[in-house]
Amino acid sequence: MTKKLWIGGSVVLILAATGALVYANHQAELYVAAQIKDANQQYKELAELGEMPPFQLAYQDLSANVLTSHYKVHGLSLSIDGIGTIASIGLVDLKGLKLSGMPSQSSARLEGIQIADTVLQGLAPDLAAYLQQLKMGLNYQYQYDAHLGELNFSQQLLVQDKLEFSYQFSLGGMQPLWQYAEELQKLSPEQQQQQAEQANYLPQLMQKVGQASLIKGKLQIDNHQFWQELTAAFAKAGLSANFATLQSLMLAQLDDNPELPDAIRQPLQQFIQQPDQLSLSFEFAEPVSFASMQDGSAMQGIESTEQLLEKSGFVLEASTH
Repeated sequence: MTKKLWIGGSVVLILAATGALVYANHQAELYVAAQIKDANQQYKELAELGEMPPFQLAYQDLSANVLTSHYKVHGLSLSIDGIGTIASIGLVDLKGLKLSGMPSQSSARLEGIQIADTVLQGLAPDLAAYLQQLKMGLNYQYQYDAHLGELNFSQQLLVQDKLEFSYQFSLGGMQPLWQYAEELQKLSPEQQQQQAEQANYLPQLMQKVGQASLIKGKLQIDNHQFWQELTAAFAKAGLSANFATLQSLMLAQLDDNPELPDAIRQPLQQFIQQPDQLSLSFEFAEPVSFASMQDGSAMQGIESTEQLLEKSGFVLEASTH
């Protein structure tokens, strides 16, 4: 009898926990839906003030998992009143998102980004068809180390399997700015707007931005015939020169700038001649604050481009697939 009661009690607890999780997920879904609704209301108010076009967001479905902080929005579309849909996103996949507070790490993945045909009206039919069939993707992620005060973030822009543009940066001294962002995040949208309208808002924000520093970064382009195809589509429509002509013009521009260091000139020449991959990376021996960049003190003692490249650990490389 005791065993049966124990099993029965366990089942009740499991069902209760499952029910609570389902309820929490449902509440989170309602919260995300409310955020989209609020965003549309803000777009409407700003449009009425003439500060932006009358944008509207719509979606087909959304789901939330509070346990894993995982949220998905399917069939998201962006439209303008009187024009119609201008862009659509097949999937918005968010991880690490919190309904309150600033998560120390988070990521976003957007799949199936497409330009709507309404935007392409007026273009040559072949060019419009080419642009309309392109599907883009966007991946973004960040991680904040509160102990070190370092923020690492990266992003990738994908155009099908034809082009990838990515970057990643590491910032130091982020504690003041992060704490300020956390305080703002606790406010309601109305309170945030009121805060932004205060005379001391921008000076305070820029002071905290100035305390942050740049440690290292990397940017990379991987081209798989996309630029050639895009140029050909625009050239066919009479809106651009062909790719070979553009290559010649860009190479001529390099020749017209003899003061450009070889560390920059040679990789650029190689990439223009065979545009497969180009990467730029840098890493400072000592982090450089944004305040010192703004007031010019970061350039103290640097008298040439070569010295700047050496101090920043600048490396530009071109390679072939």
